[in-house]
Amino acid sequence: MKKVIAVFLSVFMLVGIAGCSSKEKSTEEVVTITLDALKKGDYIKASKYVDYEELMDRTDEIDMEELEGLNYEDMKPELEKLATLMFKNLDYKILSSEEAKASAVVKAEITNIDMSEVLGEVFLQMFALAFSGIDEEEMNKKVLETLTESMSQEGRTLATNTVDIELVKEKDNWKISVTDT
Repeated sequence: MKKVIAVFLSVFMLVGIAGCSSKEKSTEEVVTITLDALKKGDYIKASKYVDYEELMDRTDEIDMEELEGLNYEDMKPELEKLATLMFKNLDYKILSSEEAKASAVVKAEITNIDMSEVLGEVFLQMFALAFSGIDEEEMNKKVLETLTESMSQEGRTLATNTVDIELVKEKDNWKISVTDT
């Protein structure tokens, strides 16, 4: 179970890291561009505005030994579908921003699918499967299927939260810090 969740999160974080834009954008523009790109499924564009070093530090926390043997190519279509489902209901409103010399915070109200509800359903199913005797590969496949089915349900509950999105300045460009928020 940990492996699939780690892979799922890794794919979103490691979709691709590209270069910086030539014109400096405001912190609010960076957040807007990133969230709009996520809504559209343009993860390469979104990754341009993510703090690469922080991202790498976060992925170092994943136990890579647990991920060995997973066939990412076979999982790619399911992971892409999950990414689409993850962000299809994303909506946001920028509330404020505060800039310092090399850091900033953009306060935003974000509405999206209530993942606590989805994960609760998935964990219940996985708990039952853990005692069914299926092998790890089949378990990973079932986790992806269950996540996809759960996130695909029409009328899913949406949750709205006010969050502080932290940014850092790198070479005259703002980047979103990868934080728990």
